[in-house]
Amino acid sequence: MELRDIEIFLTLAEELHFGRTAARLCLSPARVTQAIQKQERQIGAPLFERTNRSVRLTPVGQQLRDDLRPLYAGLKDSVQRAQLAGQGITGTLRVGMLPANAYDLRPYWDVFRLRHPQWKLRVQKTQFSDAFATLRRGDIDVLIAWLPIDEPDLAVGPVLFSEPRVLAVATGHELTQRTSISLEIAADFQHPQSDTQPGYWYDAYIPRETRRGRTIERGAVVQNTEEAITLAGMAEIVVLFPAHMTRYWVRPDITYLPVTDMGPLPYAMVWLSETDNEPIRALAEVVRDLGPLTPIADNTVNPATPRQTGRHQVQHPLEEPQPISANRRQGDRRGGVVRANVSTGTHRWRSWLRAARTCHSHRGRTARGGLGPMSGLSALTSLAKTANMYAITDYSRT
Repeated sequence: MELRDIEIFLTLAEELHFGRTAARLCLSPARVTQAIQKQERQIGAPLFERTNRSVRLTPVGQQLRDDLRPLYAGLKDSVQRAQLAGQGITGTLRVGMLPANAYDLRPYWDVFRLRHPQWKLRVQKTQFSDAFATLRRGDIDVLIAWLPIDEPDLAVGPVLFSEPRVLAVATGHELTQRTSISLEIAADFQHPQSDTQPGYWYDAYIPRETRRGRTIERGAVVQNTEEAITLAGMAEIVVLFPAHMTRYWVRPDITYLPVTDMGPLPYAMVWLSETDNEPIRALAEVVRDLGPLTPIADNTVNPATPRQTGRHQVQHPLEEPQPISANRRQGDRRGGVVRANVSTGTHRWRSWLRAARTCHSHRGRTARGGLGPMSGLSALTSLAKTANMYAITDYSRT
């Protein structure tokens, strides 16, 4: 059985539809039918039961699917590792992101890639409802998640950032008459419920009680951020988020209000203790070297105002701050809601990377030619640390 035929069989076993299988594999339906018929002749038994309305696996097909699936996955991994090795890459570090601000965290990604070109870094989105299971299944190596996390099989690494909280409400909601909100007032409205485990971890994101002991009612059950923010836009619930959502999830049906009586929400690296390896430790070292990133100001954004141009400031953590005008400090308080209308500044990080790569060491070598004690890598770290006034906060002194 050829590798392509195995792929066709496993895809059809998943889709149970010849048309969808053909479209997914960029083949014609006739080619899919031909491959399945060939496999059935080789095995001597039908693999699928076909009717005009449905396609189902036979018991023989189910057994073949269960046997081939791990073998095919292992074969694909072997081919991929060989391809990476041919490019000088010896491993891949997969990072799952619960927050939406992967772009803000690119200083960590850039420095990791500069220090360790032999490892590929893959950053991907992970849903909070399945976050720890994804980590424990081995689908990702590192999870960027909010704290606290107190699980016996999980190791918690350094904090990447901590952010203030905002409340997402429907545009036109009665709460939009305010410029900010307290959790005591937000407790009058339903918040999303989730089956996410452990319970204490979800409760840290959306508390069950206010500081004064008022119960925060939970309503609709959600499985991911998309469901939560859609329900908020329909005014069925209100949702607590970290402040970066005001920049990454700009929607005409959502207004974000700063929450005044909740502390910042910290996000840190988390990984399985038993899978601790050199790439994970290397990324943790990068995070410790650069330190936690400072949250970006101007958290309250209402994109629904007609005066908005769709351009919202996304300040890089190592970007030179732009002057803040008096009008911007005061904000546009039309309807009682602060509406920020700012433009994107000039980013400095890439120029610093270029400078670091071409810095001469004390031996006269460049970062491109060789890494010494005062090489481009050291210069990069120094540049990052000297940018403390822009983005890096040394929490060890607080």
